[in-house]
Amino acid sequence: MIANSVRVTDGRNTIFMVMIFVTSLFFCLLSFSFMYSNNVGDEGWAKGASYAFLLWSFAFVLLSRGHFRTTYLYSNAYLMCLALFHYGLVLQMGFGVQVPGWDTGEFSISLAKSVWLVNIAFASFGMGFGLSTLGLRSRYVDIAVARAKVAENKKAVYWSGLGLLAASAIFMALAVAAYGNIFAYERHEIFRSSADSRGWGLFTMVFPGAAALLFFGASTRLQSLIGIGVAGFAVLFFMITGYRSAALFAILAGVITWVKVGRKIPLPVAFGILFVAALSVSISSYLRNTGAYNEISAEDFKNSYEQASVADVAILGQTMGIVAHSIDRVPEEFP
Repeated sequence: MIANSVRVTDGRNTIFMVMIFVTSLFFCLLSFSFMYSNNVGDEGWAKGASYAFLLWSFAFVLLSRGHFRTTYLYSNAYLMCLALFHYGLVLQMGFGVQVPGWDTGEFSISLAKSVWLVNIAFASFGMGFGLSTLGLRSRYVDIAVARAKVAENKKAVYWSGLGLLAASAIFMALAVAAYGNIFAYERHEIFRSSADSRGWGLFTMVFPGAAALLFFGASTRLQSLIGIGVAGFAVLFFMITGYRSAALFAILAGVITWVKVGRKIPLPVAFGILFVAALSVSISSYLRNTGAYNEISAEDFKNSYEQASVADVAILGQTMGIVAHSIDRVPEEFP
């Protein structure tokens, strides 16, 4: 450590990163062996896959915390989202909960293969993560230089947010030109319509980033108020319109960034955020099936809140079914 300096690049190569690579390699080889086994869809496959995944996940989080000394990592956020959308139902099956249409018949074989394939994806990520610090060298800069660079970067971040906000406005204008009143449609009708959906699609991808940059790049009180307003509007907009991924992923990344820029989030607050996010998923799931956006009433909001349940987060795990259908049908129809 150099006096009056701060480390800007962490070049430590610890045993924790080596262990992440080794455990991920073992997890990958194990998943390969089960995926191509003749008994891949036998009874109990969901339990075996779930236990293997949970053990590897626990090891990854524990070891990465050992190296970086924090659990607030973008890698953990990414894996959490990936697991939420692929393991929500499989974990229930692994612990004995029956999922109609998933745990019996020929489809269960394709589903078993898809689960082990997703495990391979997790393991591959872990291997790359374990090797990521190789070749890095710790670099230090003067504290005054570092502070000046932070101020410069925040200014660039905020202006980038304004640029993305302008781009979002353009994309929304293209969507309105293609659809007319966008709120006269149900969610699924937007992409099934013959209208050009590129403007709307680009808006849903760009606007969350604009909101995040404006929020974290703010340096003055006015900029902070604008950032908070845009970010709050973005979360409410995407949750109400049923695009929960655009909202939840941005929130999760925002929590990690909040801690990385030097602020703190007490553990109870972090769990509270997760609880509210889980309820929001349930509410959003109800609203997205209510009808056209402009037909959603105060009664619909009341009903969505009354039926909201944290357990509904598990329905996001239906994404694994898409992987299973791809494994089942693509080789046959597109050999």
